[in-house]
Amino acid sequence: MINILKTNDFDKIYKIMEDSFPVDERRTYDEQKALLSNPSYNIYVEESDDFQEIQGFMAVWQFDEVAFIEHFAVDTRFRNSGIGSRMLQNIRKIISDRICLEVELPHNDIARNRISFYERNGFNYNNYQYVQPSISIGRNPIPLRIMTTDGGLNSEEFSVIKNLLYDKVYNVEPDYVDSLYNIRLIEKADDSQVESIIRSCLIEYGGNHEGTAWADPDLGRFSDIYNKAGNAYWVAVDDSGKVVAGVGIGELEGLSDVCELQKMYSIPEVRGLGVAYKLLCIALEYAKKYYKKCYLETLDNMIQAQRFYEKNGYERIKEPLLDTGHFCCDVRYVKEL
Repeated sequence: MINILKTNDFDKIYKIMEDSFPVDERRTYDEQKALLSNPSYNIYVEESDDFQEIQGFMAVWQFDEVAFIEHFAVDTRFRNSGIGSRMLQNIRKIISDRICLEVELPHNDIARNRISFYERNGFNYNNYQYVQPSISIGRNPIPLRIMTTDGGLNSEEFSVIKNLLYDKVYNVEPDYVDSLYNIRLIEKADDSQVESIIRSCLIEYGGNHEGTAWADPDLGRFSDIYNKAGNAYWVAVDDSGKVVAGVGIGELEGLSDVCELQKMYSIPEVRGLGVAYKLLCIALEYAKKYYKKCYLETLDNMIQAQRFYEKNGYERIKEPLLDTGHFCCDVRYVKEL
């Protein structure tokens, strides 16, 4: 049976925490220990039969609306022995309210296996965009998903839980994600940064060759090119002035009522944080003033990008609308504006 942590055993669970979670997913030692005085926060531990070793722990916030498992880990020496499942079943006996927790996006086998583990133990995966705010000074925000007991969440229920966690756990405002990056029209000083992002992404996906944006003769002259009605380019900038993502709307020669979503790229660190969605919304709202449809081309191995476009109303088409010069971009989409 799990028990409440004794304060003098805190060092033991913090060692497990350091071994189990990357630095962006945990507080400093002093910050974490200070939470023990918060009446809403408890750490439950699973101990060996002789009470000499802590085999696993679960840090839980309990509110009126929901309980939140913030950290849950089993000592590496005792993993794959059923301790994790036993702890989850026991905490559900202790807490009768709905329980939620955060998981990584299912982009690799480890993350998918972790999600499956929670599903086997009665949790439901909710595919609403969610960002874990910076947990401590110097830590980075992380795109995650929320899993819950007692069925999946509708959008209203998700917003309630997200806002509760932002307020009580992370101490940030509900519009936290919007405040992370400033979106504005491109300036001359941004050109080289945007070119660097595009080339890095194309190398990442094997698109550093003829037939893609890699060979565009005007790559790096965005502020000169996107400077007339019906053409614009926006960048997302962090608080240090660094460009982290960008997107353009450009006219298509010979198709007066169709524009193209152009050169939408971001650095890996901000993917999943909502930056791309915010850029897309701004770009499409602008495009509606001049066009009836928006066309785009991408590479077939950019699977996450394709899912993003489809989720936001783009429909895949078989043939290109015209020759853009990007003959290696073999996946095409159109969206009605």
